[in-house]
Amino acid sequence: MKNTIKALMIVLVAVIGFSFASCGDGAGGDEGPPADGSGAGTPENPFIVASVESLAKVGTNSDGWGVYACYKQTEDITLDGLWEPIGTVASPFTGTYDGGGNTIAGLTVNRAAAHNGLFGCVKGGTIRGVRLTNIAITITGNYGNTGAVAGWIENGAMISNCSAAGTITAYGAVGGIAGFSGYDCTVEHCSSGVTINTTGAYVGGVVGYNDGVIKYCSSSGAAKGYSDTGGVAGYNFGSVQNCYATGSVTGTDIYIGGIVGDNCGTIEYCYASGNVSGGSYIGGIAGDNEYSGTVQNCAAICAQVTATTGNAGRVIGYNSATATNCFGRQPMTVTSGGASPYAFPGTNVTPVNYGVQTWWQRGAPDGPSFNFGASAWKWDSALQLPLLE
Repeated sequence: MKNTIKALMIVLVAVIGFSFASCGDGAGGDEGPPADGSGAGTPENPFIVASVESLAKVGTNSDGWGVYACYKQTEDITLDGLWEPIGTVASPFTGTYDGGGNTIAGLTVNRAAAHNGLFGCVKGGTIRGVRLTNIAITITGNYGNTGAVAGWIENGAMISNCSAAGTITAYGAVGGIAGFSGYDCTVEHCSSGVTINTTGAYVGGVVGYNDGVIKYCSSSGAAKGYSDTGGVAGYNFGSVQNCYATGSVTGTDIYIGGIVGDNCGTIEYCYASGNVSGGSYIGGIAGDNEYSGTVQNCAAICAQVTATTGNAGRVIGYNSATATNCFGRQPMTVTSGGASPYAFPGTNVTPVNYGVQTWWQRGAPDGPSFNFGASAWKWDSALQLPLLE
């Protein structure tokens, strides 16, 4: 009897191990480049995506190409026509898509529905190495969760080493990489050159609504929203670390920031250089920092911060939480439409100071203590700014 139970346990462990195996980087054997459409969808032998036809087949369950499988893109792909996002609320993408650093050009989404991007809903899956160029996403109606790579990610999903460029016009929870990122999710080593124009809230150059971790990411596109709009994240309840934004950030109403619009989480080792403007609670790093929010080791080096109706601050427009070792450009033009008793200015830093690498490396109280050693920061001598690898 004991032997029978032991054998059953071994079988059960084997089944569980197979069911939850993560997708790896494998792309076939040593016989040469794998053919488009080949593979078995496993970590060792992923389905090969090298054409428009194969990309359109991902997640459809045709020939086993399900939302749970592993995929590897091996060629640049140019799309022609409207795109239907991969993964829905009822059937989210749970597998792995490895773009291999290849390009997908011309992603075009035009519809009245929620959850938009190359992927619609991702639950516990991984998307990495995708390069999206010339995207054009237009969502009509008050539908949320739009991002170039994915509209919605949750349950520990990860987006890594991806980039996007183009335009997004949508309503709310909109980001250059992901629209909504849930608890335990990670968006890392991503860059966005997406221009975002929305009429809703939760708008970010990288992620619109963040409850997870955003790290080593950058945004150079302009972000425009109604409220809760930021250069990296519109609303942050998670963590934004080692990020920067260089595009302008514009809002119609409240909570507009160079890095985060409304912060209830952590912002650290970040800088913003684009001008920031909006109604009230407007800041070079965060429009609002409240509840358990922490802003530390950051620099707002934008030329202008403008509030048309209320508070404005060089670093934070309205601060009722923790802010330490932050810096604001001097001179900076700060325009407030009302009294600003809670505006957080930060310590003065001039272009001469922040134009050299040594200043960024200095610790408190003389600098933001950026790590150029083991981290992904590098110094660009032409721009005289730290950039990400």
